[in-house]
Formats: sequence, structure tokens, C-alpha cells
Amino acid sequence: MTNLFKGCVIGIRSANNLILIKTMRGNGSTVGVFIDSLNIDEILGSVAGDDTLLIIVDSNEHTQGVLDILKDYLS
Repeated sequence: MTNLFKGCVIGIRSANNLILIKTMRGNGSTVGVFIDSLNIDEILGSVAGDDTLLIIVDSNEHTQGVLDILKDYLS
């Protein structure tokens, strides 16, 4: 699943307690399944589109930590 995540994700950005992940077309929900499997406590939920995944973090303070975890999976 980690290789799939690396291959599908085009970019990750954040604003306040939201993280937006751009994916290759048709992979928004696939990336969502991977992130759900990580069981990160600070993630309240996510909404997947065709090529986008929106993640809601429980607070602005935790967003950078979650972002760092997700970016680690890209390296």
C-alpha cells in the first residue's frame, strides 16, 4: 500500500485543520483507504473525490504533525 500511496499522490497541502491531497485521476478513494489504515488518532475523517482527498484534523495544532507523517510515506 505504501508504494501505491507514493505512486498516486501528486501533492499535499494544508490550511488550518484541513489537509488536501491531490492524486492521480481515479485514486482519491484509494489514498483514503490507505490513510484510514494508518489509524492516526488526530484525523477525524476524510472525504474522497476522483483525484482529491480532504482530511479533517482535530485541531490546527495537530495538522503539521499529521502532515509530517503523511509526507514521510512519500519519501
